[in-house]
Amino acid sequence: EAAAPSAMQAADAQQSACSYPELRVNRDLLDSKFEGYKLALEQPGIVELKLPRPVDNPQLTERQYSFDHLKAYGVQNHLYLDPWDLDCAYYLDSEWNLMRIRTVTDSCPDPPRPLLTLPNAADRRLLSGRCQPSMAFVDETAACVADGCGRLFLVDTGERGSCGPDESNIDNKDWEACATFETEPSLLVYARRYSATNQLHCLLMRVCESSADANKSTNDDKSSDGFRCVLDWFTYQSLGSPSSHGNYQQIRRLTLESSCVPNYACFDAECRHLLLECDRPFEFVDKDDKNTSKTTAPSSGNGETEETAKADDDEQKRRSTRQVGGNSVSMASESAPSPYTWSQSQEDGISVFIPLPTGVGKADIEVTNTGVALRVAIHGRPVLDGPLYEVWDKDACTWTVEPHSECRLLELHLLGKRSSETPWPCLVTNDARGAELPDAATAAAAAVVAGASSGDLYNAQELEDCDLPEAGGDGDGGLETGALVWIDGEAKRVVALTALDSTQWLFATRVTPSEPPYVCLRRDVDGLLWRPDFSGGDASSIWQHVTTFHAFGYVRASKTDAKFVSCAPSFGYAAICDCYRHVYVYHSPRPADTVLRNRQSGRVIAERSTQQVVSLATQDALIGFGCCDSRILVLTERAIYLIRVGPGSD
Repeated sequence: EAAAPSAMQAADAQQSACSYPELRVNRDLLDSKFEGYKLALEQPGIVELKLPRPVDNPQLTERQYSFDHLKAYGVQNHLYLDPWDLDCAYYLDSEWNLMRIRTVTDSCPDPPRPLLTLPNAADRRLLSGRCQPSMAFVDETAACVADGCGRLFLVDTGERGSCGPDESNIDNKDWEACATFETEPSLLVYARRYSATNQLHCLLMRVCESSADANKSTNDDKSSDGFRCVLDWFTYQSLGSPSSHGNYQQIRRLTLESSCVPNYACFDAECRHLLLECDRPFEFVDKDDKNTSKTTAPSSGNGETEETAKADDDEQKRRSTRQVGGNSVSMASESAPSPYTWSQSQEDGISVFIPLPTGVGKADIEVTNTGVALRVAIHGRPVLDGPLYEVWDKDACTWTVEPHSECRLLELHLLGKRSSETPWPCLVTNDARGAELPDAATAAAAAVVAGASSGDLYNAQELEDCDLPEAGGDGDGGLETGALVWIDGEAKRVVALTALDSTQWLFATRVTPSEPPYVCLRRDVDGLLWRPDFSGGDASSIWQHVTTFHAFGYVRASKTDAKFVSCAPSFGYAAICDCYRHVYVYHSPRPADTVLRNRQSGRVIAERSTQQVVSLATQDALIGFGCCDSRILVLTERAIYLIRVGPGSD
């Protein structure tokens, strides 16, 4: 009889099923001759509307002092746009009334109208340490509202976005809370009702203290002051007709934990996958286990077995792995670190990664490829020297020095295809010290492996300040390797992981109601917008490059006081909102009204891009922000501002 698979074998099987899709840039959407943004001197039209009551904006308490608390609770957007009707914006006031502001282009918005008062608001909003109320639209007829004190409401909104400009249908109907669910005090991050299964999926986030007796995973060494971010994925099954909103039953709850707050969290269109952008891996937590045993996704293979004889072996295997954005990477033992790592691919050839000590420059590196043998020396001392496993074209060899989150790497690439489909068992025949890495996320993996022994960080002399990603929340100024992660909720494992390396996160935006939010990442100086789509089942193309905001990555890095970032649903502009007063709008290129020429080259400029700097007449903090095609909405505790940014506003 065959023996049952061990925990390590099960972890390896899970990891092997994970794919590593790339971010493939559509070069037709890039512009190497972008002329920059021209400052528009005219101020756009601004309309100020005073609110009848202040916005509910609870302050952090003395126990909510960590960076995770600040990121999760302190910079949340208090303004909610309706993806099905962008003429409507919503907020919750200090008495927990859900207020709607309906705006029409080129006109003053109507006064805020209350639609719903959360139950027991007078008592529950006085609770200490509560989160702010939050909401999310699940479809065109319903929304979810979390009171921040442990209750989640499903609200019947009626048909939205179909009433026309006169609002004759929508203004006479109040919203109704038709179902109530008990949860922990949390923020509602995302919610969606999938009509094919008649299920409601809700994602809630909270920051709580780490349990003192909880088993620590390999990534817990950088937890933020003993706090962890917790994501709860609730699934509710409707017991009625698809058009009804009541009589829901909870059928599943998945809980994930991490030592960081994600920048991005949502479901895919079919609510089968959880999408995350995070600096450190999330782990599933078994709520039925009183000891909160955890399974990393994909697993690092450090789970305990019932056999005492295997405990030491499992611990040794656990120590020989380290997480890269949720992916386990094998490392050499601490007593004998690998001098280099390498990977191979039938299509892309061979890649070699060598960690560099601090102070080593390109002039100190010697690389020699004869086609038969490969030699790499630093300060004249060989790091890698020996005959290649197979003969390679000596002219098809490139190398460069690249900074990564753990250390600087010498990246050497043997370009082309292997002469045979059989993988190489080693890089050079006389040296087996090098560790072979998977064929995906290799640069990030090599940096983590090297950083485990060298500890080198970025060489600040080679970078500008605006090129450095934001420091992690642990307060040590360390740089993290982020990743875009797809997690299968049924299998409880990562099915796709894209390591971002040094790519900087910019923002996420909801473009269409039926799709998850798009993500914008920096590439060189540009901001590239990516559309997530897993419907085709092809993991290699789940991130699609849809548009480019030229030079936006550079201008975003220069705005040190930026609080909110977003773009128009039609991609006509991207905007940055400061903590106080200022909004910066960067319009995409449009045909020039007059003939323009470059002063130096004389080249005719057919398109121009403009920048608008908007100064609001308020000293209050900006706590809400939303972008439509023709206007921007900015919320303070006492007022809301409408900024006209459509064609002709500049």
